[in-house]
Amino acid sequence: MWFSRSKKSLEVKTRCVQLLSSHDYRGNQIITSHYTAMNFVPMNVFEQFCQPANIYFLFLSVLQTLPRITTTHHMPFMLLPLTCIVCVNMMKDAVLDWRRHKSDKEENERPSLCIRNAQSEAGSSKWCDVQVGNIIIVKNNEYVPADIVILTSAHEEGHVYIDTANLDGETNLKTRQAPDDVFKLVGHHETWEDAIKSAQKLVGDVECEPPNERLESFTGTITLSKEGKEPHDSNRCTEPAPERVQGQECVLGDGSCGLHWHRHQDHDEQ
Repeated sequence: MWFSRSKKSLEVKTRCVQLLSSHDYRGNQIITSHYTAMNFVPMNVFEQFCQPANIYFLFLSVLQTLPRITTTHHMPFMLLPLTCIVCVNMMKDAVLDWRRHKSDKEENERPSLCIRNAQSEAGSSKWCDVQVGNIIIVKNNEYVPADIVILTSAHEEGHVYIDTANLDGETNLKTRQAPDDVFKLVGHHETWEDAIKSAQKLVGDVECEPPNERLESFTGTITLSKEGKEPHDSNRCTEPAPERVQGQECVLGDGSCGLHWHRHQDHDEQ
């Protein structure tokens, strides 16, 4: 196994993911909100008074209460407009963050077909409950819940067509291919149920880079075998999975979130 990085960097920054096994990596939950119900008021007030303009008017309000300086009979008249501005900004931030919470909930509660171990059957699971090492089934025109590595596809060559518009704005379909050795192990199947049975017999792991903000590449080494067979090593470098996959059935797994299973149905089966 090898990576195009230094040995020191690999020791610190790579992760090893076993297929259909539990891991201690972080979950798949998406959180874009900035506040919680408990910390909203103190955090928002603190952030607003980190702004120079608000600090300036607060300082003037304090000066208006000092006997030797005040020209307002110790009345901090500046405090009234300052309080109004802070309250209006607080309400605006509350509405924006409530929308983020709502969007996060909708995203995290999207359903997906998931297999958690070699003995379990495919069952519906929320995106936030997808774990590293799971196998996930993705059907035609469905969104992909996590970064994945393709295991097999409804296409005889093991490729899929993906739409990455939600990631990079490009609307043209891109082609992604399952690693040759992996596709040979799993094989091509007419139905996703048969593909699941074949994928559940896989034994192995993926050594890859941890989650990062790079959308253009994913580097890792996958070592898989079927029960009773010798393991196969397959070096693979590909772009991470998009928000939406278009095409036929495909079985996928992920490098940064673990192995996942995704499969698409033919258009006439929709």
